[in-house]
Amino acid sequence: MCLLTGDGGAGKTRLALRLCTELSANGWQPLWVHPGTEGKAAEAVRQLGPCVLVVDYAETRDALRAMLSEVVADTSAPDVRVLLLARGPGEWWQRLINSSEERVARLLAEPPVMLGPLQVEGGPSMLFDQALTAFADKLQVARPDVGFMLTDPEPVMLEVHAAALLAVLDHAQGGDDTSLAQSATEALDGLLGHESRYWAQSAAARGLDLDVAVQRLVVAVGCLIGADSETAAAALMTRIPDLADSAERRGQVARWLHDLYPEARPDEAQAKEWIGPLRPDPVAEHLVVGELSSRPELVPGLFADLGEDRAARALTVLARAAHTPPRALDLARAWTHQEDAQRLIANALNADLAHLAVPAAQVAIETRSDLGTLLAAAFQGAPISQNALIRVVAALPYPSVVLAQAHLAAALRVRTSLTRDAGPAVIAEWSDKVGVLLIQLGRVPEAMRYEQEAIAIYRELAQTNPGRHRANLAQSLMNLGAGLSQMGRLADALPAEEEAIDIWRELAQTNEGRYRRDLAGSLSNLGVSLSELGRHADALPIAAEAVTIRRELAQANPDHYRPDFAQSLTNLGWSLSGLGRHADAFDAEQEAVGIYRELVRINPDRYRPDLAQSLTNLGVSLSELGHHDEAQLATREAVTIRRELAQANPSRYHPNLAQSLTSLGNRLTELGRHDEAQPVIKEAVAIYRELAQTDPGRYRPKLATSLTSLGNELAKLGRHNEALLSHAGRRRHSPGTGTDRPRPLPPQPRHLARCPRCQVLRDGLPR
Repeated sequence: MCLLTGDGGAGKTRLALRLCTELSANGWQPLWVHPGTEGKAAEAVRQLGPCVLVVDYAETRDALRAMLSEVVADTSAPDVRVLLLARGPGEWWQRLINSSEERVARLLAEPPVMLGPLQVEGGPSMLFDQALTAFADKLQVARPDVGFMLTDPEPVMLEVHAAALLAVLDHAQGGDDTSLAQSATEALDGLLGHESRYWAQSAAARGLDLDVAVQRLVVAVGCLIGADSETAAAALMTRIPDLADSAERRGQVARWLHDLYPEARPDEAQAKEWIGPLRPDPVAEHLVVGELSSRPELVPGLFADLGEDRAARALTVLARAAHTPPRALDLARAWTHQEDAQRLIANALNADLAHLAVPAAQVAIETRSDLGTLLAAAFQGAPISQNALIRVVAALPYPSVVLAQAHLAAALRVRTSLTRDAGPAVIAEWSDKVGVLLIQLGRVPEAMRYEQEAIAIYRELAQTNPGRHRANLAQSLMNLGAGLSQMGRLADALPAEEEAIDIWRELAQTNEGRYRRDLAGSLSNLGVSLSELGRHADALPIAAEAVTIRRELAQANPDHYRPDFAQSLTNLGWSLSGLGRHADAFDAEQEAVGIYRELVRINPDRYRPDLAQSLTNLGVSLSELGHHDEAQLATREAVTIRRELAQANPSRYHPNLAQSLTSLGNRLTELGRHDEAQPVIKEAVAIYRELAQTDPGRYRPKLATSLTSLGNELAKLGRHNEALLSHAGRRRHSPGTGTDRPRPLPPQPRHLARCPRCQVLRDGLPR
């Protein structure tokens, strides 16, 4: 399996067609899997022999996971290759990997192939020249004698071809062959001008008296929404004011539009779309945004009461247009195009949020756009009933990066709209939801107020109905403890974590082990807090019990519970190291690293941070056991991973990078490689200095420790004046412990695991 990505017009479909042509010559059968036919793919593979399946618009295929599982599971099938085409490997890609069975996930784990601006020998000019000849031959007209005229510095394939086709068409109609500088946007405008003349000729031939502006609007609406039948297409025309009065005229226009762009699929008895799209996609997107931006008052009527499939299609068109990279020199025009598309989306959401919110959320995951932000803004003020909003919140996926703000905005709006008449259990439920979503976004102090409110209510409810509310109380206590720990208030977190353990332990004993996973999560939380407070002897039996439970769960269901098990192994290793039992710590940490390496092969984005933490801890244990070379290698690998993570998300991963850099500096010092250790520790000092400015209570001690290490290294290198300055800086901050003992892998409390309120198994949040 291979994922091929690139912006609209980069050449994904062109490359796939070329691949199919070459494979056909070698005995392979190409099969393009159209939307709605995914369920037939496995049977087709068995009939065709060695086969390459091509799935375009893979990010929009709900049935893709089932198709891949069926194809992979059929061991009797001949050789098969699967090529997926999408505009980007966003959150949809990670969700596909996460939800697939292990064998499929492993096949999907290869890095995507990404198409960008053209980088070929001869450059865009050579490709432009070839395209001139090809288009002139195809249209059987004279080839114009023009040079490459695009002003865009890094054009993609479509833009070069659009400019070439426009030059050929202009020449064929008697235009001037003088090379005129133009942007890709102007080339698309020119092509649409030629296409609109085709529309006018076709309408006149049918006797349709349609204004040119109406013709463009009809085609734009067809591209935006589409229809799966003649009846649906005629009904779609009622959304265009100029056609609203005559059913006969709407039918004529619908049939005209169908004949303009029939959706021809010779391999299918029935086409899902009765109106074919205007190709290539960027041309259609350009037309839609241009037409609707000039008549934004039509947008509410176009989107009103659309079914989810049609709404998702329309929002996808606009979201892709809103993401189109502005490569042209005329950046102002490109940005205006994006802003126009965003305004159209916002207009639609504000007009019918109840119907559009769920398809908008799905499109936000599928596309690299600002749709999540636009949805969050709509949740803050667009008209929607409380009941509809509650249904939407239940349908939003969790956790989600692109929808985190929107999810919070929707849940917060529900919570603030609740009155006392809603009942205490409902108020507690929504306070807990808001608290969890705030923690997800790192807004922990705000989250604590909501979690404390939920705990107070659940505590009172549990006194009168413990069977119904004690589990809810334990979940909220877990959330509170996790938040307090994240704020550095470890001593305050202990009572909440201990109470949660008591509740989960009692529930697990009386419910045939149903709550053992929750118990293990709370044990892991408490063990980490105790270790961070230096109470390693108290932490050890708690961490060991968490490992025992999670080992049993992982043996019964490895795909589901192995990440939890690896996490508890890491935490156990840290407690053992704190007690000086380095050999036992090494065994636990080595097992954790082995599990995380396997998980990273399946889902690198999700588990690379965990692997880096386990490697850092393993490096400490190896060092304590005298294996300094191996310790240095493990820690260096952790630094490499965390450096890449910090480049992508500095606020989240800079503290982790500083921790691993400090540890690597110490490992290099143990090997006597002071010239290498000094710049590594200096980098850690720089990070901690920046962090201490915003959170001095948490990071000044770490800065002091790193300054001490830096001063020692400078002294060993004979740079005594610099060493004195470093030690002086250390004295200005809180005294450190002088140890590089790493923090454990943050525990992951299952905030909403097996939530009785939403009946959805949800992943937890890292502390």
